Amino acid sequence: MSGTRRIVVIICLTVATLLMAGGGLAVAEAAARRVETPAPGSGVNPRGESGVMAVVPMTTATVTPTPLPPPRITRFYLSARPNGAAVTTFPSGTDVVYVNYEYELYDAYTITVELQDADGGVFFHSERREKDSGATMLEVTPQIAFDTYHQKAASDADTMAEQIALALTAPSQSILREYVYGALGAGTDLGVILQQLVRYTPPSAIPALATAIGALNDAQAEGAAAVAQGTSLASAQEHVRAMNTAVARMRTALDAVRAAGRDPSANTLPGTEQEPNLAVIRIGPYPVQSIDWTVLNPPVYQHLAAPLRANLPAQRSVLVLTNLDNSAAQLLIRYYAEGALTLLGTQTITLAPRESTSLVMGEGNALPFGAVGYALVTGDQPFSMAVRTVTLPPTATPTVTTTPTATATGPTPTRTATLVPATPTATATSVTPTATLCPQATPEQLTVEPLTSPTNLITQTVTVRIGNGDAVTVTTEAGVFVATGDFGYYGNPAQLTVGLAPNTTNHLTVSAHVRQMGGSGCIYGGYTLTTTTDRTGAPLVIVQQGGPTATATATREAAVATDTPTATASATATATATATATATPSPTQTPTPTLTPTPTPITVALLPAPQAVGYVTSRYKTSNMFGNPIWAGVDTWPSPPTILDGAVQFDLGALPPDAKIVSAQLVLMGMSRTYIDPGTDGTWRLNLLNSSVDMNWTQLNYYQIHNAGVRATSPTVLTVADLAPGKQNVFDLTTVVGALQERLRTTGRASFRINLDSSYGNGRTIFGWDAQPMLRITYTR
Repeated sequence: MSGTRRIVVIICLTVATLLMAGGGLAVAEAAARRVETPAPGSGVNPRGESGVMAVVPMTTATVTPTPLPPPRITRFYLSARPNGAAVTTFPSGTDVVYVNYEYELYDAYTITVELQDADGGVFFHSERREKDSGATMLEVTPQIAFDTYHQKAASDADTMAEQIALALTAPSQSILREYVYGALGAGTDLGVILQQLVRYTPPSAIPALATAIGALNDAQAEGAAAVAQGTSLASAQEHVRAMNTAVARMRTALDAVRAAGRDPSANTLPGTEQEPNLAVIRIGPYPVQSIDWTVLNPPVYQHLAAPLRANLPAQRSVLVLTNLDNSAAQLLIRYYAEGALTLLGTQTITLAPRESTSLVMGEGNALPFGAVGYALVTGDQPFSMAVRTVTLPPTATPTVTTTPTATATGPTPTRTATLVPATPTATATSVTPTATLCPQATPEQLTVEPLTSPTNLITQTVTVRIGNGDAVTVTTEAGVFVATGDFGYYGNPAQLTVGLAPNTTNHLTVSAHVRQMGGSGCIYGGYTLTTTTDRTGAPLVIVQQGGPTATATATREAAVATDTPTATASATATATATATATATPSPTQTPTPTLTPTPTPITVALLPAPQAVGYVTSRYKTSNMFGNPIWAGVDTWPSPPTILDGAVQFDLGALPPDAKIVSAQLVLMGMSRTYIDPGTDGTWRLNLLNSSVDMNWTQLNYYQIHNAGVRATSPTVLTVADLAPGKQNVFDLTTVVGALQERLRTTGRASFRINLDSSYGNGRTIFGWDAQPMLRITYTR
């Protein structure tokens, strides 16, 4: 049999065998085989014959692609001239900065470059599609900054208008509130931009810019009123309509400022020696590098405030100025008539480091009584400025008392009504026929329904009956819990859900404030009653035992604070004269009780809104995980590592505006160590973030929170040894009190970030706290 025929026979026999043994799969496998014959002269068959056959599988070559190297920015720097040396400090008057970067990408990527001012506002933004390797140079000028600020201002104004339009058609109050919050968030960003535009606006357009700022302030005030606690849907809608009118006025004024163009003399970029800028470069959404840089412009700071109004019915505008620096600030205030360049007058203010002052318009300053205008404040140190409209206290009126007068003819005294003069040196005069003697009021009743004790629950609802009450406070070992409303003794008692300290005997102190009432010169109420017993006389004590670990907090509704400080119980302070007959013709004795309140430290427990607490993660950089427990740490197993930052915001609006914060703590309750691997460690810190994140907190994402500027940091440092489920972690905020006081006067919110910042090992170092952190603040008034 020849060699060729022998090969054919072998192939046929092989196919037949495979068909019988393996069916269709065998056919496929057989088809993928080939026969190899040793090459002549290979030594296997010296004669070159094909008597030795080898059947080997036919395989398809698998090509393993070589992974592309990661995209890289190999160099990122700023220069003062094209192709110049890298610098980060530019002389005063710099009108152009060159941004340079070199890259190795091996594929197409979007490279984003942003320049931010000291307030975090972006005044230059570039997105370029780059590929392979190369270098790019970008030119930044004041005109670009001017245009960028105006584009962002227009965008924020449009966002406000869109959110307001949605709020006007909202079918419920909760939906209306969400849209209003969205408008307020855009308004906060816009307010920062408008202050930057002062730098570039020509003098002729300053009145229009002041009008825009004033209209924005009006819109924000109406928005705050729309979402205020206790506002009805109908009233909220009225405020939103007023907000819409103010925003329309603001947009018209912004168009006028834009049309005026850039002031030709404003030929420098943002920045001073004390206000560095930030340059950031990203590949896609991922940050690569940032550079602090500054233009050494003179350290002069300007803020424009509007509107300032005097002669409002029982109200005034108040200009609040705060020195943010550690050295004294000299501030020059120039008052202008609204809508014109008429200078009404000037005022000079010196503020000590971190000092704040309030100026009431029309009272001792250059804005005359009855005027409406704005102020341009210039300082040599960083400062903040806010405008408030407050109700002024009523003017003092004489108080009516009774003076007993004894006569020689009999023991019965005769009561003669007299006026107690406002000054001690004045003599008493007879009462005119219009004087009114106010009858003595009967103190209201305060009782507390019996409590349940012992209990394994971590909260309990306390029922408090108080006549004509407007605020009730319950203090336990777990904190202070306050409810406000229109409470009665027989109907609508106050009901507070209070937190209980775990495995502890909780002693409750209940205080109730009686609202001030009356008219025609007779004022009643306005005092506080306190008790530590229930209506049966039993002590207000709750023993918490055997239950789950308490979080030391109750519901958010139970932690809403009130303006009224807790005080000891007192009845009406009405003087009662006691007459004593004597032989002296006209002895007169007038007891004049004087109540001098001593500032009493008040501690309140604030809880965050459910959607204001949670975390952000680098796995989902354009969103947040609010409405969840707090997680913070790092997982190094993925590449790049996954970062989690805890985040929580507290509303400070529950504190009275004149509160003087003494101390503060942020309390967290440990929940889970599941994601802490053995051998890992780290340090967790708590940071109060810059106010720029306060107003649109719930819309922020990982990038914005992770990269947010820090206003102050708690000195407390936590390590793995400090963390355990059911264990309280307390961050001391005593050194942050000044920053919290500043927030109370400005945004009314405090936004915190909790993050792992150093020394973590290989693996997971992530800890979880529950979703009810508590901000405990002690203040006086």
